[in-house]
Amino acid sequence: MIEISEIVDAKSFKKWFNQLPSSTKFEKRNKDKIAAQIASRASLRILPNYLSWVANYEANFTNLPVLRCALISSIATSFNGSFAESFKTFDTSRAHIAAAIADGPAQAAALSARLNAELATSENSTADAFLDSIHYAIGDKGVAEILWLEVQYDCRAAIELSDAAPLWNVGKNIYAEEWCVSKRWFLDQDVDWSFWLDWYERAVAGRHVNWDMQHEIVLIDDDVWQGDAPVLMDQINQIRLKYAAADVCNGEVLVRSGDTGLIEAKVVTDVSDELSLEARERLKDLADDMRDALGRGNQLAMFADHPIKIERYLARYSHRPIRLFELAQDLYSAVDYAKNDGTCPDGDHFIDTYQAGLKRCELDLYSAEAEVRERVKQRNPEAFRKLQSEDPALLEAIHGVVREELEASLGDEMLDDTHVVFDETATQAERDHASDWLIGRYVKILALKIAEGGRFVGKVTVNRVVLMASLEGLISFVSRFLG
Repeated sequence: MIEISEIVDAKSFKKWFNQLPSSTKFEKRNKDKIAAQIASRASLRILPNYLSWVANYEANFTNLPVLRCALISSIATSFNGSFAESFKTFDTSRAHIAAAIADGPAQAAALSARLNAELATSENSTADAFLDSIHYAIGDKGVAEILWLEVQYDCRAAIELSDAAPLWNVGKNIYAEEWCVSKRWFLDQDVDWSFWLDWYERAVAGRHVNWDMQHEIVLIDDDVWQGDAPVLMDQINQIRLKYAAADVCNGEVLVRSGDTGLIEAKVVTDVSDELSLEARERLKDLADDMRDALGRGNQLAMFADHPIKIERYLARYSHRPIRLFELAQDLYSAVDYAKNDGTCPDGDHFIDTYQAGLKRCELDLYSAEAEVRERVKQRNPEAFRKLQSEDPALLEAIHGVVREELEASLGDEMLDDTHVVFDETATQAERDHASDWLIGRYVKILALKIAEGGRFVGKVTVNRVVLMASLEGLISFVSRFLG
């Protein structure tokens, strides 16, 4: 009997795999899934080696067949039982895949494509496909040793049918440099490849993209997969937006007004009217107290903008508990920061009371509003920084096109957020909140437009250059900030 720690090559792996129980249908299904999972993770590890070859040699080649294979194999491991039916349309692309990789020196293509094609169409040969692929794909002994250690880790995890681990667990990612090369290539193309960047980086980190969404993407018609990349990526992004819109936790739904036909935001909240009123009154009292204190001296001058911010939020967002939570949280953090850097007196009774009032408001809303708790979990600072590095004129131009379809108050709120995103006098927390709201609302608006089968009228122009003239252009832009 061979132990997992003794798996060092194809021969020892096959011995270990063959000794797994398979006398019942349940054990056979588990064994098939273990093979598929180990093989899929092995192929994903060295996928950048193949992609970087494409990037370095600028081959007359599309990555899509190989990427589709990798996507299919990763999904296959998430479904119980036989997955052949789920991917019945895939077999027609095997010849296309073989032709695409036949002429390249990148042996990693064998692992990325041949293995995954087998995974998608044959349950019985997954183990042999893995052995064959890894044998021919890895010629360097040092690399092979590293990868076999990762396979040992996968064998242990696969026994429990757990596929949520990062791809690299025993050592460092030896293909990180190749991924950087591949990523630069993707970003330099005219085609929007953002889905694949997000998908692979999540796989490396052990954070999978929504399985149902991946399944829907895989089942896009073969003709589209084998056609023009921009058309395929537009369809993928439409699917992404549909799922992303369902995940946005901002305490509202966007719908068409039956009276005006414009898109309006309807608040959905667990916060009672009584608690909402209490929070608003507490914030108003805190603003009044701070204004009175500011009138008595200059020692609190660093908080002079607090009453103004509170009044602005109460005027525009009094009906939105999530916004009030964000305000209380930001002001509390500002006081904490001032205490820590010594710009305001620590231990001052007024400051402590003021800060305690903000914390009470923050905690009350956090406890009462499930959407607040989910929103805190899903925040994505990387996406916020991307948005904040964009051209402000572009965002304003996009808003100008989209606003034609928005009810006035929703349009005004989104324009305010657009300005805050690029306001260097605002705190980073304020800019992040505004970015979060803006991305979430654009996702929901575009998902609504896609569901309606409609288009935007008008063109987005900056400096006389047409940047986006269609719904597809806006979908591509917003998709860059998903994930």
